[in-house]
Amino acid sequence: MIAVVDTLAVPASHSPATSLRRKPLNALTGARFLAAFYVVLYHFASRPASEHRLPEALICFLQNGYMGVPFFFLLSGFVLAYSYSGDTGRSKSPFSFWAARIARVYPVYLLSLALNWPFRNDGPWHIVLSKGAMAATAAAVQTWNPHYFYLAQAWNPPAWTLSVEAFFYLCFPFVLPFCTRMRTRQRLSAMAALVLVIVFCHTALPVDHLQGIFRSILVALPIPVVRLPEFLLGILIGQHYLEKQPSSVSGRALLSLAATIVILCTLHGHWLTLSVLPLAVLIYELAAGGGLIGRWLSNRVLVFLGGASYAVYLLQFPVRNWVRVAFERWNPRGASLGAVVSPLLLILIACAVFEWYEEPSRRLIRGWLTPRKSQA
Repeated sequence: MIAVVDTLAVPASHSPATSLRRKPLNALTGARFLAAFYVVLYHFASRPASEHRLPEALICFLQNGYMGVPFFFLLSGFVLAYSYSGDTGRSKSPFSFWAARIARVYPVYLLSLALNWPFRNDGPWHIVLSKGAMAATAAAVQTWNPHYFYLAQAWNPPAWTLSVEAFFYLCFPFVLPFCTRMRTRQRLSAMAALVLVIVFCHTALPVDHLQGIFRSILVALPIPVVRLPEFLLGILIGQHYLEKQPSSVSGRALLSLAATIVILCTLHGHWLTLSVLPLAVLIYELAAGGGLIGRWLSNRVLVFLGGASYAVYLLQFPVRNWVRVAFERWNPRGASLGAVVSPLLLILIACAVFEWYEEPSRRLIRGWLTPRKSQA
């Protein structure tokens, strides 16, 4: 899922009468697009890469593209902690927070479902969705019941991560105060414990990628609960960042990125969860600036694409399905060309959706749901 947050700015001073607004995390915004497009390549390109016998490391990298999702869950926790901890001028009311989240994520979510309506029964389980299943998906709670785990892929398959995020948003106003009260040593111990859970219990992997005892335990739990350690780790990293205010060290960002890429290019199976550790370090370092990498990710084009990355992620299946239908009707032999066109068309459509639908809808819905004094 794409971590979706409002852009913040920080004034030069802070006084009791003036609430603090923090600087934009432009490097992380740019990284969001690359991570979203990595997931898109996983869906669009991993199979063709294998069929055309491309280099093994590249095939491995593309087949591991689903590991972009843990990055988004970590980033979601980090940025929400960064945005809402302390005196940021944001309402501490859970209802104001939930209203802001609904305004931010729901318009594009509903658009993705509407566009994929004709293909809603084409998921990997090949089931005809009941009215209840469609209602659960429309309400973004399709992953909350472990007895119907196959609904995670219903209607618009990538939308399962939004259902997980909805659970995170429900918990966040109650989790954040507990995290802010932690002392440094307690926070570091909790972060270490969460990393161990994620890595050694393999909770950052899809359940259908697991075997043995881990599968039997995790499949019995709601998916949002299984993925909660990633979100909590992100919150604690965000709190640690706010306390330490680290300076940018280019070497650490580069090293963590290199370690992530090496893992994704070489490992298969359970131990892919090792990538969570360098990903967590990378988020921390990019927030601090990230040196040369951070400056590159902060360029205006990538920051704009980062804003559109939520639409890139959610619209990938609708765009792919409609392009496939169009090419089949135009030229049945042009399916391979459609596979090439789809990612490029997806980016263009996502940018248009971000500029002319997502942002205006967010402002409109927040105006309906949030009192004026809470929008300051």
